[in-house]
Amino acid sequence: DRLPQNSIQELWAAIHTFFAEQTYENIRVIVPFDRSHIKGAFSTMSATNNDKSNYFGDDYINKTFNVIYRVSPPMMSDWKAYFAMQWKEAFGLELEANSRVTQIYDHLSERQTPRDIISFINEFVSIKQITIDTVPDEYIALFIFGKNHIAINSAEIISPSYLGGVEFLYKNDENLPKFISALYYQLPPEKALDIVYVDKIRKALDANEQDDLQQISKLTIFDKLLENALPNVSNIPNAVLALNTCIDANSSKHWDCIYKKLQTSEPVLQEYQKILLRNISNKDKYLKQVINDILKAKPFDVMSYYESLLQLNDLGGLDPSKYYREVEVEPQNFIDYVEL
Repeated sequence: DRLPQNSIQELWAAIHTFFAEQTYENIRVIVPFDRSHIKGAFSTMSATNNDKSNYFGDDYINKTFNVIYRVSPPMMSDWKAYFAMQWKEAFGLELEANSRVTQIYDHLSERQTPRDIISFINEFVSIKQITIDTVPDEYIALFIFGKNHIAINSAEIISPSYLGGVEFLYKNDENLPKFISALYYQLPPEKALDIVYVDKIRKALDANEQDDLQQISKLTIFDKLLENALPNVSNIPNAVLALNTCIDANSSKHWDCIYKKLQTSEPVLQEYQKILLRNISNKDKYLKQVINDILKAKPFDVMSYYESLLQLNDLGGLDPSKYYREVEVEPQNFIDYVEL
């Protein structure tokens, strides 16, 4: 059960050659094996040889051994006492009877064998050696079980799927993202979220990655993180579209911040402009700018201008007519306009 699959096939041939074909009076051969491992080895061989008979690993086993004994998997009668003993040996401290670490290990480990317990505690020791003491033990335990999930998808820091039986304890824990990100990125907990997620928010805004932004918005300190990220945003149209999915009109300070960075002008009314006009504080100033930018477009398109004005009127609470002014257009443009 410890051999690589190609070695299993070679050893199996040797066992069969020397011991399966005849009986020895004074020799008994005992072969410990994992049935699924043996079957897997012959399945691999059949895949290369196109010999479907090789899939029947049970037949190989039954034809090779005269007697087969099933050995039950190892069970620890009091694994928690063993866990506490190994913990004390590792840290020189008694483990509390109702420790969250034991509870987490109980719910998230696949089995509680001596080898697995020692491996878990050894990893715990290695993490504590490179982590400052401000990370509580329970979050280190959770990180050990979640690190592989996080390596595949960093969103697991914010929305963990690995909590299993302890989800009811940590699903709404505001400290969980902070401590898990600190452990994963090996940063001080008080700085981890700010260092990691401010840059993630900026990138999500610039690229209009709405799903990523909505994930991060689940953090309780999202408002503060967003405030730090907005001054560094470079693509304002994308940022406005993404921001519209995760904050509301009550967050006027964020809308005003991003509006102050706006330097582009548009010849035709754009969706991001309508979002800004609904949410910023100084709506009239921006409304005047939007209309003037469309009027100054070269060549001037009277039809697009008219469509833009209709959309501005539909926004509600705005009076575009205050900023109408005469524009000289080609005769055909005027005729198209009158017909519309």
